[in-house]
Amino acid sequence: MESSPAEGNAGAASSIFEDPRFQSTSVPIALDLMLTGLDRCRDLMQNVAPTRASSIGNSPVDKALTSREKRTLDAELVSFWADYKAKAYAELDKMMADTHDHPETATETYPLAPELAGNIAGTLLQKVRNEAIKSNFEKYFTDPFKMQYIVTSIRLGPEEYNESSLGSALIPLAVSKLEEFLAALLRIALALHPNTLGELPSIPPDIFKRYQAHISSADILRWQIDQKVITVINGPPAEWQSSIKRRIGIDISEVGGNWSQINEVIQRRHVITHNSGRVDDAYLAKVDSRLTVGLEPGAELVCGKNYVLPALVELETWALCLASYWAKHFFKRDAQYYQFTISRVVDLELKGRWTQAISILQALLREPLPAPPLSGIAKVNLWFCLQQIGQGSEIIDREIAAWKRETEDEVEEFFDEVSRAALLRNYSELAKLIRRGIGSESLKFDKKYYREEPLIQRAMNESPEVARLLYGSTSRTRAPSRPSN
Repeated sequence: MESSPAEGNAGAASSIFEDPRFQSTSVPIALDLMLTGLDRCRDLMQNVAPTRASSIGNSPVDKALTSREKRTLDAELVSFWADYKAKAYAELDKMMADTHDHPETATETYPLAPELAGNIAGTLLQKVRNEAIKSNFEKYFTDPFKMQYIVTSIRLGPEEYNESSLGSALIPLAVSKLEEFLAALLRIALALHPNTLGELPSIPPDIFKRYQAHISSADILRWQIDQKVITVINGPPAEWQSSIKRRIGIDISEVGGNWSQINEVIQRRHVITHNSGRVDDAYLAKVDSRLTVGLEPGAELVCGKNYVLPALVELETWALCLASYWAKHFFKRDAQYYQFTISRVVDLELKGRWTQAISILQALLREPLPAPPLSGIAKVNLWFCLQQIGQGSEIIDREIAAWKRETEDEVEEFFDEVSRAALLRNYSELAKLIRRGIGSESLKFDKKYYREEPLIQRAMNESPEVARLLYGSTSRTRAPSRPSN
Protein backbone atom coordinates (compact mmCIF):
# COMPACT_ATOMS: atom_id res chain seq x y z
CA MET A 1 0.00 0.00 0.00
CA GLU A 2 1.34 3.45 -0.88
CA SER A 3 0.23 7.00 -0.15
CA SER A 4 0.88 10.05 -2.27
CA PRO A 5 2.24 13.27 -0.71
CA ALA A 6 -0.95 15.13 -1.58
CA GLU A 7 -3.13 12.55 0.14
CA GLY A 8 -0.90 12.54 3.19
CA ASN A 9 -1.00 16.32 3.46
CA ALA A 10 -4.75 16.53 3.00
CA GLY A 11 -5.36 13.99 5.72
CA ALA A 12 -3.14 15.88 8.14
CA ALA A 13 -4.46 19.38 7.50
CA SER A 14 -5.70 19.75 11.05
CA SER A 15 -2.38 18.68 12.62
CA ILE A 16 -0.53 21.18 14.78
CA PHE A 17 2.57 20.51 12.69
CA GLU A 18 1.01 22.28 9.70
CA ASP A 19 -0.13 25.27 11.78
CA PRO A 20 1.96 28.27 10.61
CA ARG A 21 1.82 29.79 14.10
CA PHE A 22 3.43 26.66 15.51
CA GLN A 23 6.02 26.41 12.74
CA SER A 24 6.99 30.10 13.02
CA THR A 25 8.16 29.57 16.59
CA SER A 26 10.20 26.56 15.46
CA VAL A 27 12.69 28.77 13.58
CA PRO A 28 14.14 30.54 16.65
CA ILE A 29 14.03 27.27 18.60
CA ALA A 30 16.06 25.49 15.91
CA LEU A 31 18.51 28.41 15.90
CA ASP A 32 18.85 28.33 19.68
CA LEU A 33 19.71 24.62 19.58
CA MET A 34 22.50 25.27 17.09
CA LEU A 35 23.87 28.30 18.93
CA THR A 36 23.85 26.42 22.23
CA GLY A 37 25.99 23.72 20.61
CA LEU A 38 28.39 26.32 19.22
CA ASP A 39 28.58 28.06 22.61
CA ARG A 40 29.57 24.80 24.26
CA CYS A 41 32.31 24.30 21.68
CA ARG A 42 33.50 27.87 22.23
CA ASP A 43 33.52 27.49 26.01
CA LEU A 44 35.52 24.26 25.84
CA MET A 45 38.00 25.74 23.36
CA GLN A 46 38.55 28.92 25.37
CA ASN A 47 39.08 26.97 28.58
CA VAL A 48 41.25 24.11 27.33
CA ALA A 49 43.47 23.09 30.23
CA PRO A 50 46.99 24.55 29.83
CA THR A 51 48.63 22.16 32.25
CA ARG A 52 50.19 18.82 31.40
CA ALA A 53 49.34 17.51 34.90
CA SER A 54 45.83 16.67 33.69
CA SER A 55 47.28 13.90 31.50
CA ILE A 56 48.65 12.15 34.59
CA GLY A 57 45.29 12.08 36.34
CA ASN A 58 45.11 10.52 39.80
CA SER A 59 48.09 8.21 39.21
CA PRO A 60 50.88 7.70 41.77
CA VAL A 61 52.90 10.25 39.80
CA ASP A 62 50.19 12.88 40.31
CA LYS A 63 50.17 12.23 44.05
CA ALA A 64 53.96 12.08 44.37
CA LEU A 65 54.61 15.48 42.78
CA THR A 66 53.64 18.80 44.30
CA SER A 67 51.86 21.48 42.28
CA ARG A 68 55.01 23.55 42.37
CA GLU A 69 57.10 20.66 40.99
CA LYS A 70 54.60 20.13 38.17
CA ARG A 71 54.69 23.81 37.25
CA THR A 72 58.50 23.70 37.19
CA LEU A 73 58.47 20.63 34.96
CA ASP A 74 55.85 22.18 32.66
CA ALA A 75 58.07 25.25 32.22
CA GLU A 76 61.06 23.04 31.46
CA LEU A 77 58.99 21.06 28.96
CA VAL A 78 58.31 24.28 27.07
CA SER A 79 62.07 24.83 26.81
CA PHE A 80 62.56 21.19 25.79
CA TRP A 81 60.12 21.48 22.88
CA ALA A 82 61.82 24.65 21.63
CA ASP A 83 65.20 22.90 21.82
CA TYR A 84 63.91 19.72 20.18
CA LYS A 85 62.14 21.58 17.35
CA ALA A 86 65.28 23.61 16.57
CA LYS A 87 67.41 20.46 16.41
CA ALA A 88 64.78 18.52 14.46
CA TYR A 89 64.41 21.26 11.85
CA ALA A 90 68.15 21.41 11.45
CA GLU A 91 68.24 17.64 10.89
CA LEU A 92 65.38 17.82 8.39
CA ASP A 93 67.05 20.68 6.51
CA LYS A 94 70.17 18.57 6.27
CA MET A 95 68.13 15.63 4.97
CA MET A 96 66.34 17.82 2.40
CA ALA A 97 69.64 19.23 1.18
CA ASP A 98 70.96 15.70 0.77
CA THR A 99 67.83 14.74 -1.19
CA HIS A 100 68.30 17.78 -3.44
CA ASP A 101 71.93 16.82 -4.11
CA HIS A 102 71.01 13.16 -4.65
CA PRO A 103 67.48 13.09 -6.15
CA GLU A 104 67.69 9.35 -6.77
CA THR A 105 67.30 8.87 -2.97
CA ALA A 106 64.03 10.85 -2.78
CA THR A 107 60.92 8.98 -1.66
CA GLU A 108 57.60 8.86 -3.47
CA THR A 109 55.36 11.92 -3.24
CA TYR A 110 52.18 10.03 -2.31
CA PRO A 111 51.47 10.85 1.37
CA LEU A 112 52.43 8.21 3.90
CA ALA A 113 49.97 6.63 6.31
CA PRO A 114 50.24 7.96 9.90
CA GLU A 115 51.94 4.84 11.25
CA LEU A 116 54.51 4.87 8.42
CA ALA A 117 55.17 8.59 8.80
CA GLY A 118 55.54 8.14 12.55
CA ASN A 119 57.88 5.21 12.08
CA ILE A 120 60.12 7.12 9.68
CA ALA A 121 60.09 10.30 11.78
CA GLY A 122 60.84 8.31 14.92
CA THR A 123 63.75 6.55 13.25
CA LEU A 124 65.23 9.72 11.74
CA LEU A 125 64.77 11.91 14.80
CA GLN A 126 65.32 9.42 17.63
CA LYS A 127 68.89 10.62 18.10
CA VAL A 128 67.81 14.26 18.13
CA ARG A 129 65.04 13.49 20.62
CA ASN A 130 67.34 11.61 22.96
CA GLU A 131 69.90 14.41 22.86
CA ALA A 132 67.24 17.00 23.69
CA ILE A 133 65.92 14.88 26.58
CA LYS A 134 69.42 14.44 27.99
CA SER A 135 70.36 18.10 27.74
CA ASN A 136 67.12 19.28 29.34
CA PHE A 137 66.29 16.56 31.88
CA GLU A 138 69.49 14.66 32.78
CA LYS A 139 69.26 16.00 36.33
CA TYR A 140 65.98 14.05 36.78
CA PHE A 141 67.20 10.67 35.49
CA THR A 142 67.36 9.26 39.03
CA ASP A 143 63.85 10.49 39.95
CA PRO A 144 61.33 7.95 38.55
CA PHE A 145 58.23 10.03 39.28
CA LYS A 146 59.49 13.17 37.57
CA MET A 147 60.82 11.16 34.63
CA GLN A 148 57.46 9.43 34.19
CA TYR A 149 55.77 12.84 34.18
CA ILE A 150 58.29 14.09 31.61
CA VAL A 151 58.08 11.01 29.36
CA THR A 152 54.24 11.04 29.44
CA SER A 153 54.22 14.73 28.53
CA ILE A 154 56.69 14.23 25.68
CA ARG A 155 54.66 11.33 24.30
CA LEU A 156 51.51 13.48 24.27
CA GLY A 157 53.35 16.30 22.51
CA PRO A 158 53.54 20.09 23.01
CA GLU A 159 50.70 21.98 24.64
CA GLU A 160 49.37 23.13 21.28
CA TYR A 161 48.69 19.46 20.46
CA ASN A 162 46.20 19.35 23.33
CA GLU A 163 44.49 22.40 21.89
CA SER A 164 44.44 21.03 18.36
CA SER A 165 43.18 17.63 19.53
CA LEU A 166 40.29 19.28 21.33
CA GLY A 167 39.54 21.40 18.27
CA SER A 168 39.56 18.29 16.07
CA ALA A 169 37.00 16.71 18.40
CA LEU A 170 34.78 19.80 18.42
CA ILE A 171 34.68 20.43 14.66
CA PRO A 172 32.47 17.35 13.98
CA LEU A 173 30.16 18.47 16.80
CA ALA A 174 29.85 21.98 15.36
CA VAL A 175 29.12 20.64 11.86
CA SER A 176 26.52 18.21 13.22
CA LYS A 177 24.77 21.18 14.86
CA LEU A 178 24.83 23.01 11.52
CA GLU A 179 23.25 20.00 9.79
CA GLU A 180 20.60 19.66 12.52
CA PHE A 181 19.75 23.36 12.14
CA LEU A 182 19.46 23.21 8.36
CA ALA A 183 17.41 20.00 8.60
CA ALA A 184 15.04 21.74 11.02
CA LEU A 185 14.54 24.64 8.61
CA LEU A 186 13.84 22.24 5.77
CA ARG A 187 11.27 20.36 7.87
CA ILE A 188 9.54 23.64 8.66
CA ALA A 189 9.37 24.48 4.95
CA LEU A 190 8.06 21.03 4.04
CA ALA A 191 5.47 21.00 6.82
CA LEU A 192 3.99 24.15 5.27
CA HIS A 193 4.54 23.21 1.62
CA PRO A 194 5.20 19.45 1.26
CA ASN A 195 6.41 19.58 -2.34
CA THR A 196 8.82 22.48 -1.82
CA LEU A 197 11.85 20.29 -2.55
CA GLY A 198 10.11 18.08 -5.09
CA GLU A 199 7.93 15.00 -4.73
CA LEU A 200 7.97 13.43 -1.31
CA PRO A 201 8.86 9.72 -1.26
CA SER A 202 6.13 7.09 -1.36
CA ILE A 203 5.43 5.05 1.75
CA PRO A 204 6.79 1.49 1.44
CA PRO A 205 4.57 -1.35 2.72
CA ASP A 206 6.89 -2.25 5.59
CA ILE A 207 6.27 1.15 7.23
CA PHE A 208 2.54 0.43 7.38
CA LYS A 209 3.19 -3.07 8.68
CA ARG A 210 5.51 -1.72 11.38
CA TYR A 211 3.04 0.79 12.81
CA GLN A 212 -0.26 -0.58 11.46
CA ALA A 213 -3.25 0.86 13.33
CA HIS A 214 -1.16 3.37 15.26
CA ILE A 215 -0.09 5.38 12.23
CA SER A 216 -2.05 8.45 11.13
CA SER A 217 -1.90 10.58 8.02
CA ALA A 218 0.08 13.17 10.00
CA ASP A 219 2.65 10.48 10.90
CA ILE A 220 2.87 9.47 7.26
CA LEU A 221 3.59 13.04 6.18
CA ARG A 222 6.24 13.53 8.85
CA TRP A 223 7.93 10.28 7.79
CA GLN A 224 7.95 11.45 4.18
CA ILE A 225 9.36 14.83 5.18
CA ASP A 226 12.11 13.23 7.25
CA GLN A 227 13.16 11.01 4.34
CA LYS A 228 13.31 13.99 1.99
CA VAL A 229 15.35 16.03 4.49
CA ILE A 230 17.77 13.16 5.11
CA THR A 231 18.33 12.85 1.37
CA VAL A 232 19.16 16.56 1.10
CA ILE A 233 21.42 16.73 4.18
CA ASN A 234 23.34 13.63 3.11
CA GLY A 235 24.38 15.43 -0.05
CA PRO A 236 27.38 17.80 -0.29
CA PRO A 237 27.07 21.50 0.68
CA ALA A 238 27.14 22.54 -2.98
CA GLU A 239 23.93 20.55 -3.52
CA TRP A 240 22.32 22.09 -0.41
CA GLN A 241 23.02 25.50 -1.87
CA SER A 242 21.79 24.78 -5.41
CA SER A 243 18.68 22.83 -4.33
CA ILE A 244 17.51 25.39 -1.76
CA LYS A 245 18.19 28.30 -4.10
CA ARG A 246 16.32 26.64 -6.97
CA ARG A 247 13.35 25.38 -4.94
CA ILE A 248 12.97 28.00 -2.19
CA GLY A 249 14.73 31.05 -3.59
CA ILE A 250 17.20 31.52 -0.73
CA ASP A 251 20.90 31.28 -1.52
CA ILE A 252 22.42 29.94 1.70
CA SER A 253 25.88 30.93 0.45
CA GLU A 254 24.87 34.61 0.28
CA VAL A 255 22.77 35.22 3.40
CA GLY A 256 25.71 36.28 5.61
CA GLY A 257 28.78 34.68 7.10
CA ASN A 258 31.72 33.53 5.01
CA TRP A 259 30.30 30.54 3.11
CA SER A 260 33.74 29.56 1.76
CA GLN A 261 35.00 29.26 5.32
CA ILE A 262 31.86 27.42 6.45
CA ASN A 263 32.26 24.95 3.59
CA GLU A 264 35.90 24.48 4.62
CA VAL A 265 34.76 23.58 8.15
CA ILE A 266 32.40 20.96 6.71
CA GLN A 267 35.12 19.49 4.50
CA ARG A 268 37.56 19.55 7.41
CA ARG A 269 35.08 17.50 9.46
CA HIS A 270 35.22 14.84 6.74
CA VAL A 271 39.02 14.84 6.76
CA ILE A 272 39.13 14.62 10.58
CA THR A 273 36.61 11.77 10.63
CA HIS A 274 37.87 9.71 7.70
CA ASN A 275 41.51 10.65 7.06
CA SER A 276 43.13 11.24 10.46
CA GLY A 277 42.93 14.99 9.97
CA ARG A 278 45.26 14.93 6.97
CA VAL A 279 44.59 16.77 3.74
CA ASP A 280 43.43 14.60 0.84
CA ASP A 281 42.62 15.29 -2.80
CA ALA A 282 38.88 15.61 -2.09
CA TYR A 283 39.50 18.34 0.48
CA LEU A 284 41.69 20.30 -1.93
CA ALA A 285 39.10 19.95 -4.69
CA LYS A 286 36.13 21.09 -2.61
CA VAL A 287 37.67 23.92 -0.58
CA ASP A 288 38.25 27.45 -1.89
CA SER A 289 41.86 27.63 -3.09
CA ARG A 290 42.40 30.80 -1.03
CA LEU A 291 41.98 28.68 2.11
CA THR A 292 44.38 25.92 1.07
CA VAL A 293 47.49 27.92 0.23
CA GLY A 294 50.59 25.91 1.15
CA LEU A 295 48.66 22.70 1.83
CA GLU A 296 49.52 19.45 0.08
CA PRO A 297 48.05 15.94 0.36
CA GLY A 298 49.13 14.43 3.66
CA ALA A 299 49.49 17.76 5.49
CA GLU A 300 47.96 17.79 8.97
CA LEU A 301 45.12 20.26 9.55
CA VAL A 302 45.75 22.08 12.83
CA CYS A 303 42.57 22.88 14.79
CA GLY A 304 43.77 25.16 17.58
CA LYS A 305 42.03 28.24 18.96
CA ASN A 306 43.23 30.41 16.09
CA TYR A 307 41.26 28.20 13.72
CA VAL A 308 38.26 27.05 15.76
CA LEU A 309 37.14 30.31 17.39
CA PRO A 310 36.91 32.34 14.13
CA ALA A 311 35.18 29.38 12.48
CA LEU A 312 32.55 29.34 15.23
CA VAL A 313 31.95 33.06 14.67
CA GLU A 314 31.26 32.44 10.97
CA LEU A 315 28.91 29.53 11.76
CA GLU A 316 27.06 31.68 14.30
CA THR A 317 26.77 34.59 11.86
CA TRP A 318 25.51 32.37 9.05
CA ALA A 319 22.91 30.69 11.27
CA LEU A 320 21.54 33.97 12.64
CA CYS A 321 21.29 35.41 9.13
CA LEU A 322 19.70 32.31 7.60
CA ALA A 323 17.12 32.14 10.40
CA SER A 324 16.01 35.70 9.58
CA TYR A 325 15.84 34.97 5.85
CA TRP A 326 13.85 31.79 6.49
CA ALA A 327 11.42 33.41 8.92
CA LYS A 328 10.71 36.33 6.60
CA HIS A 329 10.31 34.11 3.54
CA PHE A 330 7.81 31.68 5.06
CA PHE A 331 6.00 33.79 7.68
CA LYS A 332 6.26 37.38 6.44
CA ARG A 333 5.04 39.79 9.14
CA ASP A 334 4.25 36.91 11.49
CA ALA A 335 7.90 35.86 11.58
CA GLN A 336 9.39 35.07 14.98
CA TYR A 337 13.00 36.00 15.73
CA TYR A 338 15.63 34.70 18.13
CA GLN A 339 15.19 36.69 21.33
CA PHE A 340 18.92 37.19 21.95
CA THR A 341 19.83 38.41 18.46
CA ILE A 342 20.81 41.89 19.65
CA SER A 343 22.83 40.48 22.54
CA ARG A 344 24.73 38.35 20.03
CA VAL A 345 25.34 41.41 17.86
CA VAL A 346 26.63 43.39 20.83
CA ASP A 347 29.02 40.55 21.72
CA LEU A 348 30.38 40.66 18.17
CA GLU A 349 30.75 44.44 18.37
CA LEU A 350 32.73 44.11 21.60
CA LYS A 351 35.08 41.72 19.77
CA GLY A 352 35.45 44.12 16.84
CA ARG A 353 33.61 41.72 14.51
CA TRP A 354 31.89 44.55 12.66
CA THR A 355 31.25 42.82 9.32
CA GLN A 356 29.61 39.83 11.00
CA ALA A 357 27.43 42.10 13.13
CA ILE A 358 26.43 44.06 10.03
CA SER A 359 25.45 40.88 8.17
CA ILE A 360 23.15 39.80 11.02
CA LEU A 361 21.57 43.23 11.34
CA GLN A 362 21.02 43.61 7.60
CA ALA A 363 19.36 40.19 7.47
CA LEU A 364 17.15 41.14 10.42
CA LEU A 365 16.18 44.47 8.81
CA ARG A 366 15.12 43.03 5.48
CA GLU A 367 11.46 43.48 4.65
CA PRO A 368 9.18 42.84 6.32
CA LEU A 369 10.73 44.54 9.32
CA PRO A 370 10.49 43.01 12.78
CA ALA A 371 8.06 44.69 15.14
CA PRO A 372 9.31 47.41 17.49
CA PRO A 373 11.35 47.65 19.63
CA LEU A 374 13.57 45.07 17.90
CA SER A 375 13.67 46.89 14.56
CA GLY A 376 14.62 50.19 16.21
CA ILE A 377 17.46 48.73 18.24
CA ALA A 378 18.70 46.87 15.16
CA LYS A 379 18.84 50.14 13.19
CA VAL A 380 20.85 51.84 15.93
CA ASN A 381 23.38 49.02 15.95
CA LEU A 382 23.59 48.91 12.16
CA TRP A 383 24.31 52.63 11.91
CA PHE A 384 26.96 52.28 14.63
CA CYS A 385 28.68 49.34 12.93
CA LEU A 386 28.74 51.11 9.58
CA GLN A 387 30.37 54.11 11.23
CA GLN A 388 32.97 51.88 12.85
CA ILE A 389 34.13 50.46 9.50
CA GLY A 390 34.25 53.90 7.88
CA GLN A 391 30.96 53.66 6.01
CA GLY A 392 29.18 56.47 7.82
CA SER A 393 27.93 59.28 5.61
CA GLU A 394 25.94 62.50 5.57
CA ILE A 395 22.96 60.54 4.26
CA ILE A 396 23.14 58.16 7.22
CA ASP A 397 23.54 61.10 9.62
CA ARG A 398 20.36 62.65 8.21
CA GLU A 399 18.55 59.33 8.65
CA ILE A 400 19.71 59.18 12.26
CA ALA A 401 18.68 62.76 12.96
CA ALA A 402 15.21 62.19 11.46
CA TRP A 403 14.67 58.78 13.03
CA LYS A 404 11.97 58.48 15.64
CA ARG A 405 10.21 55.21 16.31
CA GLU A 406 6.62 55.16 17.46
CA THR A 407 6.53 54.36 21.15
CA GLU A 408 4.66 55.58 24.19
CA ASP A 409 7.20 54.03 26.55
CA GLU A 410 9.21 56.76 28.32
CA VAL A 411 12.24 54.51 28.88
CA GLU A 412 12.36 53.41 25.21
CA GLU A 413 12.01 57.00 24.01
CA PHE A 414 14.86 58.10 26.29
CA PHE A 415 17.04 55.22 25.04
CA ASP A 416 16.44 56.39 21.47
CA GLU A 417 17.44 59.96 22.34
CA VAL A 418 20.64 58.75 23.97
CA SER A 419 21.40 56.53 20.96
CA ARG A 420 20.78 59.37 18.50
CA ALA A 421 23.09 61.76 20.36
CA ALA A 422 25.82 59.12 20.63
CA LEU A 423 25.55 58.16 16.94
CA LEU A 424 25.81 61.79 15.85
CA ARG A 425 28.66 62.35 18.35
CA ASN A 426 26.68 65.20 19.87
CA TYR A 427 28.32 64.73 23.23
CA SER A 428 27.08 67.94 24.84
CA GLU A 429 23.50 66.73 24.17
CA LEU A 430 24.42 63.23 25.36
CA ALA A 431 25.78 64.66 28.62
CA LYS A 432 22.51 66.54 29.17
CA LEU A 433 20.53 63.36 28.60
CA ILE A 434 22.70 61.41 31.04
CA ARG A 435 22.18 64.07 33.74
CA ARG A 436 18.47 63.90 33.06
CA GLY A 437 18.53 60.13 33.40
CA ILE A 438 20.50 60.27 36.64
CA GLY A 439 17.97 62.65 38.13
CA SER A 440 14.90 60.65 37.09
CA GLU A 441 13.39 57.67 38.91
CA SER A 442 10.92 56.88 36.11
CA LEU A 443 13.65 56.50 33.44
CA LYS A 444 15.24 53.60 35.36
CA PHE A 445 18.64 54.90 34.34
CA ASP A 446 21.49 52.50 35.09
CA LYS A 447 25.04 53.66 34.44
CA LYS A 448 26.48 50.15 34.27
CA TYR A 449 23.99 49.13 31.59
CA TYR A 450 24.97 52.06 29.39
CA ARG A 451 28.70 51.66 30.07
CA GLU A 452 28.54 48.13 28.66
CA GLU A 453 27.06 49.25 25.33
CA PRO A 454 29.73 49.54 22.58
CA LEU A 455 28.16 52.72 21.22
CA ILE A 456 28.37 54.42 24.62
CA GLN A 457 31.87 53.05 25.16
CA ARG A 458 32.90 54.94 22.03
CA ALA A 459 31.30 58.07 23.44
CA MET A 460 33.19 57.66 26.71
CA ASN A 461 36.48 57.24 24.83
CA GLU A 462 35.83 60.43 22.86
CA SER A 463 34.22 62.57 25.58
CA PRO A 464 35.79 62.89 29.06
CA GLU A 465 32.57 64.50 30.28
CA VAL A 466 30.43 61.52 29.24
CA ALA A 467 32.93 59.14 30.84
CA ARG A 468 32.96 61.14 34.07
CA LEU A 469 29.17 61.15 34.28
CA LEU A 470 28.83 57.41 33.67
CA TYR A 471 31.57 56.40 36.10
CA GLY A 472 29.95 58.14 39.05
CA SER A 473 28.09 56.33 41.84
CA THR A 474 26.03 53.33 40.73
CA SER A 475 22.34 53.92 40.10
CA ARG A 476 19.85 52.15 42.31
CA THR A 477 17.41 51.54 39.48
CA ARG A 478 17.02 48.48 37.28
CA ALA A 479 18.63 48.42 33.83
CA PRO A 480 16.28 48.18 30.86
CA SER A 481 16.52 44.79 29.20
CA ARG A 482 17.61 44.43 25.60
CA PRO A 483 14.58 44.04 23.36
CA SER A 484 13.48 40.70 21.99
CA ASN A 485 10.79 39.93 19.47
